[in-house]
Amino acid sequence: MTYFMFGISLYSFTARPIYRSALMILSEENINTQLPILRMRYKRLRAIQSVSNIISAFMLTYLLANDTFSDTAKPTMIGVVSQIYGMAISGLLFESPEEKYLDLIEKDYL
Repeated sequence: MTYFMFGISLYSFTARPIYRSALMILSEENINTQLPILRMRYKRLRAIQSVSNIISAFMLTYLLANDTFSDTAKPTMIGVVSQIYGMAISGLLFESPEEKYLDLIEKDYL
């Protein structure tokens, strides 16, 4: 079970690294072609991350329901599970900052 959770965290880390952004490839020459591609990429990554958060939250909920955690760890794990559910729902319902930035670029340049 621990390896599964580590795999999801590792996937989130490699899927969207912080130190490099796909927005750096935008220029005035390629904005018409790259803007829809980037918009779809960020939307897909947001959906993948939300689904992975939901799967993690379901797995932790299952472990909580089966008394896997000690009595002292349960309140903390309930908080963690609710935080993961919140992250998943907000990821599904709201745009990422990159998507909002693409909206601003589209409004200014196109």
